Amino acid sequence: MPPLVEGKLLTKAVVAYNGRDGYATNSVTGEDDGDKEALSARFAVRAHLSDRFMFDLNADISDDDSDTSRTPNRETSVFGVVPASDEPFEVDADFNDLNRLKTKGISGVATYDVSDSMTLKSVTAYRTMNYDTHLDLDATALAFLGVFVDEDQKQFSQEFQLSYEADSGLSFVGGLYHLREHDITMSGIFGPAIAFITNSVNDQINRSYAAYGQADIPVTDKLTLTAGLRFTYEEKEFTRVQEFFGADTPLVPEIGQGLRVTDVVVEENWNNLSPKVGMNYQLDDDHMLYASASKGFKSGGFDGRSNSDTEAVPYDPETLWAFEVGSKNTLAGGKATLNIAAFYNDYKNLQLSSFTADEGGAFQALFTNAGAATIKGVELELAARPIPALNLQASVSYTDAQYDEYIGEGGVDISDERHLVNAPEWTLFAAVDYDIDLANGASILLHGDAAYRSKTYPTVSSSEILAEDGYGLLNARVAYEAASGSWSLYAGVKNITDTRYRTHGFDLSASLGFQMGYYGAPRTWAAGLEFRF
Repeated sequence: MPPLVEGKLLTKAVVAYNGRDGYATNSVTGEDDGDKEALSARFAVRAHLSDRFMFDLNADISDDDSDTSRTPNRETSVFGVVPASDEPFEVDADFNDLNRLKTKGISGVATYDVSDSMTLKSVTAYRTMNYDTHLDLDATALAFLGVFVDEDQKQFSQEFQLSYEADSGLSFVGGLYHLREHDITMSGIFGPAIAFITNSVNDQINRSYAAYGQADIPVTDKLTLTAGLRFTYEEKEFTRVQEFFGADTPLVPEIGQGLRVTDVVVEENWNNLSPKVGMNYQLDDDHMLYASASKGFKSGGFDGRSNSDTEAVPYDPETLWAFEVGSKNTLAGGKATLNIAAFYNDYKNLQLSSFTADEGGAFQALFTNAGAATIKGVELELAARPIPALNLQASVSYTDAQYDEYIGEGGVDISDERHLVNAPEWTLFAAVDYDIDLANGASILLHGDAAYRSKTYPTVSSSEILAEDGYGLLNARVAYEAASGSWSLYAGVKNITDTRYRTHGFDLSASLGFQMGYYGAPRTWAAGLEFRF
């Protein structure tokens, strides 16, 4: 959009619709499974209130009101009654008729330049989210294991930030941060065929406070040191009630009308001090070396599926020490860049979600600290523009990921029996873009890319049934860009070779005796028209 007031008030608006049929066909209804019907909009205003004071207002809203949720594929027989399936895009589902996600957000950023070297900034934001769905997790036409979820989440955050940059190259950024989040989730299992119907309400309030600062200190013309520190304090309040109902109870069972089996009220707080140090050494204008060491922190919490006070004890915070060394290089007179990095990540109190069985053999979902893990590897990224119209990109990553400790049932270390989730040893990517300028000022944009991942394990159980062997994907796209830049038309195809590959899974074999797998999209075609105002 053009400025409302020249040089003083700028606006921007975007409206988008993303719709598609489901990738699979449901034999029970004859309809698609896992469609998408999403409408979203963003609006932004920038006001230059003076030479030193600027205010940005941003708002967004999205509504994905799909007709169905996605149903997994039966990788094994379900209860010995329904056999496994080798057709992941032909599913059976009796409980996939709802999948809605709505989000709203608004933020205000006030920026005041105290001087040419110092800036104060205030960032205020508020967001809401509602997720309402029915998930068929038995993937059969029978009412064995339907899961319903209705989640409402609200969050408010406030940040005050000061930044300083001196003529000498010394720079500093520091600030204070606060977040308050309130989440209420009603969820349960609807399985009248096995006389198992539950409902629960989890109510959690999270508060987070932080103070941080980081400075870049030039030691010489070539060497710059970085030092930073962040202190975080978090507190959480968690309540959970759960009730069981008779097999003839209609959906959705009402809390207060069933047998109360869980009534938990707990709270806890955590704090963490996370440092960062680093250095950049500029060999010359085209080559730089760097090294860094930093600590990360993920706060503790409570198992949202706990059934008693003893299960609702808090799990510990997860911490990470991350080390990285590398180089950034400009080559061929600016026509190419080459980045190389080696990293080592050391996790402690790793937080993992798993499905197991309780002492009586019944289904149990756990969120616990598994132990420790290390992930180390090397990454290489190359980009080149040999001629103005041609842009090439390529990257390769080698990763060695392993548990150092994984305490399983009975306090036994099972780290040698487990693989980290979604941690392929090899990841490769390549892309090419070619722009054709037409005589009328318009452009035709051609794009193609290829990606490869080696074997991965999508579940904590490291199930070989759900493991995904190495696979590659090919995508292509062509677009017509109008000379004015106000509109464009595009068409493309993803997964050209129609490769079948798992992206996620549920291993319920320890209790219910079956395993489910979710698959990435098959070959898909897309076309679109974009307008810019």
